[in-house]
Amino acid sequence: MEQPGTRGKLDWPLMLAILGLSALGLAMVNSATRETPGLEDALARQAIYLLVGLLLCTFLAWSDYRLLVGVSPIIYALGLAALLVVDIIGSTIHGGQRWLAIGGFTLQPSEFMKVALALLLAHYLNGRADESWRFSHLLGSGAIVLLPALLVYAQPDLGTAVMLFALWLFAVFVGGARVWHLLVLVAVALAGAPVIWNRLEPYMRERVLSFLWPGSNPEASYVVRQALISIGSGGLWGKGYLGGSQTQLHFLRVRHTDFIFSVIGEELGFAGCAVVVALFCFVTWRLLAIAQRASDAAGRVIAATAAVAIALQAFVNISMNLGWLPVTGLPLPFVSVGGSALIAQFLFVGLAQSVRLRS
Repeated sequence: MEQPGTRGKLDWPLMLAILGLSALGLAMVNSATRETPGLEDALARQAIYLLVGLLLCTFLAWSDYRLLVGVSPIIYALGLAALLVVDIIGSTIHGGQRWLAIGGFTLQPSEFMKVALALLLAHYLNGRADESWRFSHLLGSGAIVLLPALLVYAQPDLGTAVMLFALWLFAVFVGGARVWHLLVLVAVALAGAPVIWNRLEPYMRERVLSFLWPGSNPEASYVVRQALISIGSGGLWGKGYLGGSQTQLHFLRVRHTDFIFSVIGEELGFAGCAVVVALFCFVTWRLLAIAQRASDAAGRVIAATAAVAIALQAFVNISMNLGWLPVTGLPLPFVSVGGSALIAQFLFVGLAQSVRLRS
């Protein structure tokens, strides 16, 4: 097998792994939404978003990522403007004002903000690649992530806001931040934890409390119990495609988005879950390999940020399905229903492929 990062060649194993995850996603979306009122067109919409994501991924792969890095301040400003519009006149779904309705489709600008943030951080850190790393670089890059994170939190969407900060931390680490810089940030975050806790929305605190003490609110922990029942009942090989009782009888809620991994566990068993985890590990390895062989700091930051954006979100989603983390609302990359998330993930892959072609 060719080594990731070879000049002039796309990383086809990476693309095949992502297409495998996407194809599995379409199959599981079909299983999770069949005979569900209001979700009759979910599969068709997901297929359209997948096609759009593939086209944009191909376009970005053959484009020069350095041109996009050069205009990243404009892309970032457009992303902020979209977040402001959402906070003012956005559509509200399931209690969150996070979407823009456009021509019968809904877009979630916070997903695209992840890509815009990665590009601007690449621009900022690349311009300081030849300097000795200073704490001021950490503060400067932190200012870039602070405003979009606050706008996303106001929607309210704590999970995505935390993801933005995670992308920033990993980007500055790859960009040359010292370990003690990051330890200072951790200490500040821990010191401010009581203040952050008191400012969380009530439902956010409820999710954390129901995670720590499941019996404190049976209604809040119901969906997690159903997810665990679904995964546990699947056994080694699962109950068969379209054969999951928790899924098909609709005991498992939000099974097409947050808890689609539980559908996989019930119908495809431990074997299906293991394949999904293995594919995410493979995708992460290929993206990090591209980052390692990048020809400049900007390419390194872009590819590494793409890796953590996909890997961390997959880890959080799978962990909440297993009851290891509180419910966050983050979808499973390439698998869950969610057009904006799917397209943003393909944008990350396209940018990483562009870095690889110019390594």
